[in-house]
Amino acid sequence: MLLGRKQLKCSSPADETGGTSLGEAFGDPISAYRCELGEGLFVSGPLLAWLDIATDRLYLFEKLCVRAIDLPVKATVILGHIDEVLVVASAEGLGYVSVATGVYERYNDREAGLCASSFRTNDGCRLASGSYLVGTMHVSLPAESPGTVMLLNGGVVQCVIDKIYIPNLFVELQDGAILIADSLQGTIYRCSFDQAGKRLALTLWYQSESAVSPDGGCLLPEGRVAVAMWNGACVRIFNPDGSLFREVPVAARRPTNVKYDGSQDRVLVTSAYEGLGDAQLRRYPLSGATFSIPCSKLR
Repeated sequence: MLLGRKQLKCSSPADETGGTSLGEAFGDPISAYRCELGEGLFVSGPLLAWLDIATDRLYLFEKLCVRAIDLPVKATVILGHIDEVLVVASAEGLGYVSVATGVYERYNDREAGLCASSFRTNDGCRLASGSYLVGTMHVSLPAESPGTVMLLNGGVVQCVIDKIYIPNLFVELQDGAILIADSLQGTIYRCSFDQAGKRLALTLWYQSESAVSPDGGCLLPEGRVAVAMWNGACVRIFNPDGSLFREVPVAARRPTNVKYDGSQDRVLVTSAYEGLGDAQLRRYPLSGATFSIPCSKLR
């Protein structure tokens, strides 16, 4: 069962009956671990980290070694790296995970949670201002019960988008606008704060075909935007105006996130095997892996 994901009948190039061959796909797995729902990819210098939302596990990749850490909460996004701790978001709010020990601590026990028990957090980001954006979604019925986007600033939590089904992407552009995807609708919106800084206005930036959905992504050095395409077996590279620059095939049917690693001029791509049948897993046996792709393949 897909938890909080759009269940699609795929007739795209990622369909198991045809399309992109694995021989054409780019990227090498950086570890032997496979995630049921890999997400929350984060890069900070030599430290790489990602989450498996389905198993409540955090993976830390440092000095060519990977550590798996079981978390006491369903963290869904890594928002920052401060003083040797990772900042993560879950339904109960912000928390810290020590890079050295793997111990989790809640940021503020008095802080209210970010969503009700039938909802969970999804994607998010740290803005240049130092505040955080975090999206929420219904755990099992996102199409019937929309989620929200919350702004966390100095201990104050406010809703800046009150209706979005599966919020993803959260890429802050060079001009201060933020790209936010609704994966259920297959849309990416260019979002800007109003003058009071209390609401985000949404303008359609990209609409995907019905067979695939935009998921997580990042800003590339050239100003383009890389987006993982769930069910699309690819990463799409967009120009700043939302037009498609190119498509990069990957060896997983369900890529989930992309982050730029400037230390090696590459991108990292997480993926998932959640909801895939036997035939799809035979075609995409690396589903669930975290991949490294040199940026020369994206240009």
